[in-house]
Amino acid sequence: MSQSPKCPKCDAGMHEGFILDRSYDRQRIALWIAGRPEKSVFLENVKIAGKEQYEIQCFRCPACGFLESYANKSSAETPYPDPPSVPPPTSPCIPSPKSKPHKP
Repeated sequence: MSQSPKCPKCDAGMHEGFILDRSYDRQRIALWIAGRPEKSVFLENVKIAGKEQYEIQCFRCPACGFLESYANKSSAETPYPDPPSVPPPTSPCIPSPKSKPHKP
């Protein structure tokens, strides 16, 4: 988008911003991903590798708070891959279903 849009609710000028994706120790711009979400086997993630991905460009109306978002090809950057498929770590304090109970 070359210029800020007018709010479709109240006709005020909108301010550009972005939606923050904050997880663990990372902060990045939120992405729009093509298709329905598919659960990944890695923790509680979703599969995104090989899907169209675009950074979300967002505008906020200072008068009424309405948000309007765009996922344009011009805002697309290097897609984020799926995390590696590694099983979650096991804790020595939590017995696995196959382990025998500890006898003092």
